[in-house]
Amino acid sequence: MRVFNYSFLNNGLLPANLVNLTSSIVSLKTIAGVRKDEYVQIFTELESIAKVQSVKSSNAIEGIVTSDERIQAIVNQNSAPLNHNEAEIAGYRDALNTIHLSYEHIDFRQSDILRLHEMMMSIAGYEYGGQYKTDDNVILEVDAAGQQRVRFRPTPAEETPQAMEQLELAYMAARSDSSINQLLLTRKERMALGANFNADVLLCGTRVNHIAACAGNGRFLIVRMYILHICHLFRLICG
Repeated sequence: MRVFNYSFLNNGLLPANLVNLTSSIVSLKTIAGVRKDEYVQIFTELESIAKVQSVKSSNAIEGIVTSDERIQAIVNQNSAPLNHNEAEIAGYRDALNTIHLSYEHIDFRQSDILRLHEMMMSIAGYEYGGQYKTDDNVILEVDAAGQQRVRFRPTPAEETPQAMEQLELAYMAARSDSSINQLLLTRKERMALGANFNADVLLCGTRVNHIAACAGNGRFLIVRMYILHICHLFRLICG
């Protein structure tokens, strides 16, 4: 059984530069709150640019690409997806928009994670959206010569629900600990999702260049879980 424990974040030994950085972010949050009311158009434009860049970079990591013009049209909902890649981009857009509009009501819990996953997969027509994987899988690295090797073995399918429950409970406990810096906790949460479950917490597969997944009944791309990381940053910085 996988166990997650964030208590090391309250050991009081944080480097001074991290303490200063988090203090600066809190100060900027206050300043931004005032300026956002004064410069609504500028902040709206910046938000639009940030959405486009997030969609572009996150999907490009997975090998899901299209032109900048198409990404902007899809993100701004000026065009329907024209192919499978664009359908996946549109799914990511919908999940990201949900976070921008409703981050106060989204928490780090399994139900919200599965709901966002289902949202991301629905436009592309995947029937397994919002479900945990049912088959074990491995992540293979393929080198330039075509040779394959197992890069790592993700959490077994039968252990996935319990592992996710442990991760959720550990995060909730740490979030309730006033001695733990919440910005650092958000960072560790993202690392836990990436390092401990990688691309295969829910469904198997990845489209990162030169990385292939074998076995399983679909794919869940953990890089897209960064949108949940964004949600918690919104809570801390914008809420």
